[in-house]
Amino acid sequence: MSESEADLDTDQYDDDDGDFVDDIRNEMYNDGDDYCDFGDTGRFTSLYQLILGKTASDLVNVDEVEIPTGYIVHLAINSQNDYSANVTSSELLVNDSLQMYLSAPPLIRKAPRSDIYCLSLDPMVDENGLKPLSTAELYIGNLPGNTRWFELKNWFQQFGFGVSHVSIKRNKIGATYAFVRFDSIATAVDVYHANSRKRIDFTFKYNALNIDRPKKQTQQTNAPSSPSDTNNFESNDITFPITDIHYGTLITGAAMRYIHRGNSIISNSDDYGIVAHRLMNYDYETNFRFVINVDKKKLSIVARYMSFPTEYFDSINELKFEWNFQDLKSTKISPVLINRDHVYLLMELKRPPIIVETQNTDSMGYGGSSDETRQPGTGLIGHANAWLFRLNSRNWYADYRKLFKILHDYNLTPRHFTENDIGYLIGSLEAARTKLDSIELISNDDWIKANRDKVDDFLQRRWALYPFETKFEIMKLISKHIITVYDLIVDEQAENVLKLCTINTLIALTDKIVEFAPRWFSKTCDYNEQEDWDNENEQIQSDLKENRPTIAREDIPSTTDNLPHESQKSLFTSSKVSIGTFSRLLMYALEQLLEKYELYRIPMTGIFVTKVELRTANMNPSFIRPYREEKCPVTRQFEKYQDRFLRVTFRDEDYRVLHNYNDSMSTIYERIKKILIQGINICDRHYEFLAFSSSQLREHSCWMFASIKNDVTVDTIHNWMGNFQNVRPVAKLAARLGQLFSTSIKGIKLEKHQFTQLRDFEICQEINGRFHCPIFTDGIGIISPKFAEKLAEEMKLSNKSFCPSAFQIRCGGYKGMVCVDTRNHCVDPNISVYFRPSMKKFETENFSIDVVRTSLTPSIAYLNRQIILLLASLGIPKSKFISLQNQMLEQMKALTGNAKDACKAIKDLNEFGGNGYHAFLIDYLNRLGERKDPFVQQLLLAFKTFLVKELRTKAKIRVPNSWCLLGVIDETETLNYGEVFIQIDNSHQKSDNPIKEIFTGDVVVTRNPCFHPGDIRKLKAVDVPALRCLKNVIVFPMDGLRPHPMEMSGGDLDGDTFWISRHPDLIFEQNEDPFDYQEQDDEADAEIEDTRSQPKISYTIKDVCNFFGEYIAADNLGMIANSHLVFADQSEAGAKDEKCLKLARMHSVAVDFAKKGVSAPRLTKELRPQEYPHYMEKKDKKSYPSKTILGVLYDEIQHYKIDLCIDKDEEIQTALSFPYDFFIINGDGTDVYRKEAHILKNSYDRELRRLMKQYGIEYEVEIVSGYILKFTSKQYAKETKLFDLKNEITHAYRILQNK
Repeated sequence: MSESEADLDTDQYDDDDGDFVDDIRNEMYNDGDDYCDFGDTGRFTSLYQLILGKTASDLVNVDEVEIPTGYIVHLAINSQNDYSANVTSSELLVNDSLQMYLSAPPLIRKAPRSDIYCLSLDPMVDENGLKPLSTAELYIGNLPGNTRWFELKNWFQQFGFGVSHVSIKRNKIGATYAFVRFDSIATAVDVYHANSRKRIDFTFKYNALNIDRPKKQTQQTNAPSSPSDTNNFESNDITFPITDIHYGTLITGAAMRYIHRGNSIISNSDDYGIVAHRLMNYDYETNFRFVINVDKKKLSIVARYMSFPTEYFDSINELKFEWNFQDLKSTKISPVLINRDHVYLLMELKRPPIIVETQNTDSMGYGGSSDETRQPGTGLIGHANAWLFRLNSRNWYADYRKLFKILHDYNLTPRHFTENDIGYLIGSLEAARTKLDSIELISNDDWIKANRDKVDDFLQRRWALYPFETKFEIMKLISKHIITVYDLIVDEQAENVLKLCTINTLIALTDKIVEFAPRWFSKTCDYNEQEDWDNENEQIQSDLKENRPTIAREDIPSTTDNLPHESQKSLFTSSKVSIGTFSRLLMYALEQLLEKYELYRIPMTGIFVTKVELRTANMNPSFIRPYREEKCPVTRQFEKYQDRFLRVTFRDEDYRVLHNYNDSMSTIYERIKKILIQGINICDRHYEFLAFSSSQLREHSCWMFASIKNDVTVDTIHNWMGNFQNVRPVAKLAARLGQLFSTSIKGIKLEKHQFTQLRDFEICQEINGRFHCPIFTDGIGIISPKFAEKLAEEMKLSNKSFCPSAFQIRCGGYKGMVCVDTRNHCVDPNISVYFRPSMKKFETENFSIDVVRTSLTPSIAYLNRQIILLLASLGIPKSKFISLQNQMLEQMKALTGNAKDACKAIKDLNEFGGNGYHAFLIDYLNRLGERKDPFVQQLLLAFKTFLVKELRTKAKIRVPNSWCLLGVIDETETLNYGEVFIQIDNSHQKSDNPIKEIFTGDVVVTRNPCFHPGDIRKLKAVDVPALRCLKNVIVFPMDGLRPHPMEMSGGDLDGDTFWISRHPDLIFEQNEDPFDYQEQDDEADAEIEDTRSQPKISYTIKDVCNFFGEYIAADNLGMIANSHLVFADQSEAGAKDEKCLKLARMHSVAVDFAKKGVSAPRLTKELRPQEYPHYMEKKDKKSYPSKTILGVLYDEIQHYKIDLCIDKDEEIQTALSFPYDFFIINGDGTDVYRKEAHILKNSYDRELRRLMKQYGIEYEVEIVSGYILKFTSKQYAKETKLFDLKNEITHAYRILQNK
């Protein structure tokens, strides 16, 4: 035992009160890391020698351990080059390699076959520098009057032209035309050229088609007459001419010296450094502007350039890099001294810019057109956290004063930079050198040229020695701006440290680095900051004194010459061996873990391993982060390769969902399609598109897989999944592929003799000359009672007195629900499951019946804004909703009251999410009463705070006597139309006051989302003895003109959840006519029928990738829902308003796009609100005070606003008075487990803090309880719904607990 360990055993656990207080403080709030000077070369040189074992020290006296038999140690660096990854061409759009950080393609390039300058970012520009089309949509004229949209779509597909959407139109004189959106701009260009060059005879039903660009592309605007004209800027834009624009990564001055100064460390005293890339070259006519729009709270750098004139027109192009005010970080926009000679403006940023290209053309002097397009960026622009530029004006003094008055007024610069002082600060070199931060700036290209040998050696030899997992961890540090690629290139000593680490040790080290890096490198690396600038409480620094001392002035050069490059000699690193930034970070983190006894050292080899790693040596180890997705059939089948699965989500630059307000986003969507088709490279792996589930598609997310040569590939997985050759259209193919990616629990493998098919029950009738045959058993089958018990036991849900009545399942090509047999269908003892044809989606040979969810436990229902709107439209008075909200508020008050009332409130409100801590809280309060540990107090407060914010932002009001239940069908055919059977039984869940009841009387039933007044139905609950074996489900009849589930937002029985309430205050008088969802189903099915008469079309994975991009382009669900809410709020008719009814239909079509391929029309101007009710909290939109029920409820909850604010001092005092001795297990005072507990606790804390930092969660109690308050704010509300972050974090924490 080392001396430090002896001290730990004898001193640290002394029962002295003072030490106990310190223990509590350190455990709760002190990270235990002392200040570290990373510029202290002497210290790190000594530490380097100690770690390598070259000198004797206490450091080598760490715990040593022999490796368990059979355990394979995976080192963080290979001993030899075994690089064999299947990485494809580096020309991929997404290529996450070090090369991305070393080279930046020019933004403007000359076309190979012409003298035209064009934007290199735009993938649709051809070799002549021209962009034939800016959208994938074409005008198709001269159509026959009886043309149906799917006929035209299938006709184009016969020629090999993929079509995503067809919109048939008729003008005032009755002529028929269409707008056809093809699967890509490239396809639309092929069609356009094939027609214009007469390569294909486009004759449709004997009509020669007129194919042209959409007219909206040629709308006339006033184009500026010259590049220097600034009239193209908005009237409220404030512009400043600028020059010398660079972007790069800000790093510490010490790191800069390690990178390029070598022996001259002492002579360089710059505070920071940046290896930068110039934004544009100057071999074409260009001017730049820095633009501030205070109304929109945006700032941008705008480059305007003129393409060489052609025979017909001059093209004046504009490229804008735009940020919001809140995208600024740290020192925001500040003057800095560059290379001790020039004053620049430094703009520090948290996010990449939004890039917009505007093409203005002046054709023959008759006016021009303007075409604005969002453009993708480059890896380096996305990674840059600092931009530099200079004002380019003869009257620079006046412009600087004007600029800094604006920056100061809008909090865009540190407080001590004002218009009165800026002239003094930048007016002379001596003042600038005294008052401004000094930054060394060198050119990336010059640095690479001067260090070519080191760069080549690293990329071709050293980097290849790093296994994928090590590269992954290093790339994470680079992405967070903690280290740079330049650090890796010059830091050859890092490999010597990595040779002594396992992969798990490296993961622990990088976690530690990420933890302390924001404290030591707060200005240069990424860290979480408050997003709300309106509430920013920045300390105002003292202003500079007006009476300036007289100093000898050395004027700063006022020219706009290019940045002076460093001499070639100074750019070379010293030949003397030095310890770089990456090595220092690794060694410091290693030192920290050793001090906390979290590492072992293997004798003889000296390799460091984590104690947690050895403790789990016999388990299935995972060397990539363990926070994997919840299991689905595919990842279970290929569990051995699950570190090669990747989830990719597409987001805008500010991490919000991409929205296509017009065709300006077409280039972005083309890029997304190409990424999916080509795949992406991450480190040394090439990931290819695999599939996506329906929920992932809504999140704009998909699965990818890194194939292994001569082993498992993407094709291997697709072949295992099933046969999809006959699945059409492409939307259904995508849905079928994603069926096996739904999260599920492994069940039981079925043999073919254990299941069979029953016919579906349907009732056909003629309506308006057409036969409609709605399927009442759509998506539901039957399971034998014995097999249901066996399946529940396999899921560990078995209860001797209780078994789920229904299961939502995935079984090979079948999906949907299976319900316990109520009609004695299961007479054959060998058959366990009866599926129906409506459940079969594709052919496969794998029949494991996996469970998505069950009906075991009923969920308490609560109101939301949509249901409240519909009920209010149906006559429910405001007072009823206000009363329900007040009841809930009274329950919430009790959460932080006495223990008895708190227990009761928790029981009443225990269905509002969370991680299952309610049972713990109830048991705790019953045992300890008013003696509440600080963490328990935080749990209760987090629960209460979460509920308050849910009320405010979503109107989530708990409703007594209301439930959310899975829907099933009445196989006995006893129920009549308008009747349902509902039996609630939670006796297996609650021992005190359980509910066991069969509902009778009127009930309100609906299904979310609900927008049409007919979506919410009043039905009659009845008691049917033959159905009493069914519990915690709602049973619908096999009777009527159409199924009740279809009447509610077009639902079915394949796993839909229904909202049921029998609360008397919510029972309305009369049902509205339901919307006819069958009609739009028939229209979608007509396309499939039409394709059967056409030549066989075989869809490929490329078609699925294109469909994914088209879905994102057409995804307007959120906009439709918001518009519906606004117009219902503004109209006296509420949800019955004509606009609302139209929007309800559009929403239904948009929801079904994912599986039917029929996209909803885009919102027209009359369906876009101009102002929003105040409760929607649209701060960037015009709002009005709403007097509707939603506005009243919102106003009532406003004064209940509370936040999870923890008083540390008060919490410590509470902890001191808490009887922790009550929980001590070994009371003999030996503390034999205490050291081991500390090791586990330190490992747990480290991973928990990493998880919190990753998602920007402030308090531990949020992640532990599942009540993540950050995601209830407006900024994250949509992100939570679409990106499913809350469930992702809950699953990540569950894995951490299990570990």
